[in-house]
Amino acid sequence: MRGYILGKPGHSMASARILARTFRSMGHRVWATSNLHKSPVIINWGNSSCTDNNAINFGIVTDKMEQLVKLKPHIRTLNLLENIPNDFDQFPVFCRKRYHQQGNDIVIAMSMDELVACDYYTIFEPFQRELRIQVFEDQFRGFIKEREEEDAEYPIKNVDNNYNFRWIGLSQELKDFCVKTLEVLGVKFGCIDIGVLPQKEYCVIEVNSAPSIINNENTLVWYIERFLGSL
Repeated sequence: MRGYILGKPGHSMASARILARTFRSMGHRVWATSNLHKSPVIINWGNSSCTDNNAINFGIVTDKMEQLVKLKPHIRTLNLLENIPNDFDQFPVFCRKRYHQQGNDIVIAMSMDELVACDYYTIFEPFQRELRIQVFEDQFRGFIKEREEEDAEYPIKNVDNNYNFRWIGLSQELKDFCVKTLEVLGVKFGCIDIGVLPQKEYCVIEVNSAPSIINNENTLVWYIERFLGSL
C-alpha cells in the first residue's frame, strides 16, 4: 500500500506518525502529513482541512457534531455562546473545544456568568455508565470507564483522572446505535463516547476522529488491521 495519514498538528499528528511508522514496518509506503497530497490512499486522522472526498473519513467528525441531533436520543449541545438564551438554566454545562486532548481544556460552568467562549457546549447528563466504543464500519471494540471511587461531582472520565477501561461485550442495539451515529456523520470510523442514562437510553458525548493510539498497542493494531482489511 502507498499513501498518507493526514493528521492535524498536535495530538492527532503524533498519532498519525505512529500509524505511518507501523505501516512502514510492515512494508507499506505510508507517511504522515498535515498537508493534503494526491495519493491512491489517504486516511484522514482528525484533519479538518481534508478536501479529498476519496479519503477515508472525508471531512471531520467534530465539525458535524450538530448533525447528531438527527439521532433519538441525541447529544445535547449548544453550538455558539451567543445563541444561548439569557434565561437558560440547564447547568452544569461543559464548555469544550474541538481537538481537545484528555479533557484538559474543559471548563465546567455552573451559571451563565461562568460560561466561556468555546467551540461547543455540552449539557451535563447524570450517566449511570460511560462507554467508549471503537467503531470501524461494522466492527466494534467496547469498553466501560471505571474508577474505584469518584472524587468529583462532575468527573471528567479519562486516563489522566485514573479511570480504567474494561473490555465489555456489546448488545446488537448498542452496535446499531454506533453504526447510525457514524452514518449521520458520514464517516467510516471513529471512537464514540456514549453515556447510558438512567432510563437506559444512549446519549452520544463525543466522537473522536483521531482515536488515541499513543501507548496503546492493542488499539493501534486493531486500527491497522481494519485499514488493511478495507483497502
